[in-house]
Amino acid sequence: MRDKRTLIFLAVIFTAFSVTGCDFLSSSDTGSYVINMSGGDGGANDGAGGYGGYAGPYNDEDSSDLPENILISPIGSVKINYTPHSPAGNTGSNPLNVTSNLTVPTLSEPFTEPETGTAYLVEYNEYMYISDGDGVFDNETSRVTGIKIHSGCTLTLDSNIFEEDTFTYFELAKDFINFGTVTTSELTVDVRGGLEMYANTFINHGTLAIQGTEPGQNGGNLYIYTQYGVFNFGPINTFGSDNADNDGGQGGDVEMRSTYTVAQNMGIIDAHGGQATGDSGDGGDGGYFELYTENTGTVFNSGKIYTYGGTGIANGGNGNSIFVGSEYGDTFNTAALNSYGGDGGTGTGGDGNEIWFYTVGKNLKNIGNMNCYGGSTTSLDGGGGSGGIIYFDIYNYSDMYKPSNKPKIEIPVDDIGQKGSLQIAGNMKCYGGNVSTALTATGFGGDGGGFEFYLEGHNTTIELLGYGSITGNGGDGNIAGDGGEVILAAINKTINNVPITLKGGNGINDGSDTMARGGYGGIVNIGFFDIFGYETKPKFSPMLGFIENSGNIDLSGGTNINTIDEEGRAGSGGQLLFFSSSTIDNTGNIICNGGHDIGTAGGVTGFGGHGGGVMMLGSSDVTKNHGEIHCNGGNGAYNGGNAAYSDGNDLFDESDYYGITIVNYDAVDNPAPIIANGRNANVNTAGSHGGSGGGVRLITTLHPNAVVAGPIIANGGTGETPGCTKNVLVGGIATQIGTCPPPPVED
Repeated sequence: MRDKRTLIFLAVIFTAFSVTGCDFLSSSDTGSYVINMSGGDGGANDGAGGYGGYAGPYNDEDSSDLPENILISPIGSVKINYTPHSPAGNTGSNPLNVTSNLTVPTLSEPFTEPETGTAYLVEYNEYMYISDGDGVFDNETSRVTGIKIHSGCTLTLDSNIFEEDTFTYFELAKDFINFGTVTTSELTVDVRGGLEMYANTFINHGTLAIQGTEPGQNGGNLYIYTQYGVFNFGPINTFGSDNADNDGGQGGDVEMRSTYTVAQNMGIIDAHGGQATGDSGDGGDGGYFELYTENTGTVFNSGKIYTYGGTGIANGGNGNSIFVGSEYGDTFNTAALNSYGGDGGTGTGGDGNEIWFYTVGKNLKNIGNMNCYGGSTTSLDGGGGSGGIIYFDIYNYSDMYKPSNKPKIEIPVDDIGQKGSLQIAGNMKCYGGNVSTALTATGFGGDGGGFEFYLEGHNTTIELLGYGSITGNGGDGNIAGDGGEVILAAINKTINNVPITLKGGNGINDGSDTMARGGYGGIVNIGFFDIFGYETKPKFSPMLGFIENSGNIDLSGGTNINTIDEEGRAGSGGQLLFFSSSTIDNTGNIICNGGHDIGTAGGVTGFGGHGGGVMMLGSSDVTKNHGEIHCNGGNGAYNGGNAAYSDGNDLFDESDYYGITIVNYDAVDNPAPIIANGRNANVNTAGSHGGSGGGVRLITTLHPNAVVAGPIIANGGTGETPGCTKNVLVGGIATQIGTCPPPPVED
């Protein structure tokens, strides 16, 4: 079974952040964005579908703080107000001005100074020099203070560091300014030299080209570290090259950091892995990307980022991670971020990788699409790649760097200004990859990824705007994947107006009478974050603020084929839980039906999945449910599935007797239908049993008569032995006396 995470999924806001400058606006305010974290489809011949992904709080040993509010809405748009900076730069007293094509060589022992006026590097030396003709190769006065490459000119840099990675390294006291092209020398047919520079400011309007150029050549790594700003407007290429004879090249890493002020990227960053295009070979892995400031500066990205894995004839390449964050400044992204896995051929699909946003005490806004899905494969026995995770982190204490194992230096929030808000728009596609659809396929579908939030401090406000759906279905397969999980909790209000679909995958087989198991429906948990018993911060309350939901929620189990016993039944519906210390107001339809067994083998085969469970518990005011609830069992030739049954999930008391429970201290308003029928077995099959009807209770603890109930239908299913029924309680009065064994008496 999948991991049960416990922290808190976050989100919401009711105030907008703005400063003087240009406006960047998300394009959707009508629900056109999608969140897809479904598992990939597995093989029909003993293959397995991937699990649906997870949306919620950061899955770590430290639990997240709660936001004040959560809002997930199909309407609204995210506005980013930012004025791009374009400084002129300063190259200092001894600049290198590149006005024609120039190659900067590297001196090796015996380190003889070249001709006067020649720019050069020195092995294992941190500076670039311009020869002054005095015979001393490393005079301090001859160090290059800054570099400017003019338009139409190419600067080629030889490597001067020869270690595990071979690259060009230099430090500048002033600025690096490029309007032309910068590249590095080719080390071998397999490797392009990397580049690492330290400068006062990095300003690029041209091209940095250290990608692979020979077949299968790896791109070089690029590391840019500045004191006072990164300002990139042009393309940066570190991608691996394609290869018709073997593996695609690996993409090189790109890191751009500023100690103070702004880190701004408006150019395309291409660090993808190369493709294998011939008769064999793996796709290359993508390179890593980071845009980061350490102190108070804004991080702004409007350039598309590519760190995806290449397509392989054998295995697909893995995507690499993308990190965009500021230590004490705003973090803004307006462009597509792509860290997905490459498709495979005879092997596996590549894994998608993480996309990580980060800020301390400021605002985090995104309107770019985020793609970190796993690659698929056409192989009969290969697996699909797993989807990546999208992280949204707002710290109100310094971590000195992106979340890692490094020790945290705690600085009180009052010392760093306001607490941050988070607003998100744009597609999130982090689904698992599929395998071959051939009936003989045995591979496993990739697990879905998801998105997670981490907060330090309760005042963070978060919105997800313009979304039309959240989907985390399990993948189809001979053993299908389970649906995913969504966990939401906030101190004041949790509002979801978007459909959530977390269905179990369907069991499939190779066309024979073999068994196939459907996946379990997923879990939606709003308001009560610790249902699985993990340790959480003691300051958390087990029940939180107002809950509103208008999105339809489908947690149905997947279909089975010829299941042969209770244990192999699978395909059961999932669980929905609303817990609030205030009002619960639900108008969305809730479906948690068990899957049908569609097999025709006969005999003692054919078990329908059980219906899932629903619990709504409010402790004041009123619990309103105006949406229909359907938690029926699934049909099965030998056994119909029971209705409204938690199937051992331990989320309900009294041995799961009352699988649908709506409770409030003061009042319950439920005019909508509740349907919890046990499903049917074949009445002509010897030993067949119908599923039991569901137990339903709508009760208040302070005012027993303050209950409004619509129609409740909870019948048993047909079979040689019909299914029994359970009690239906409305306001403490049994409107149906069940024929099933009664619930145990509480101590």
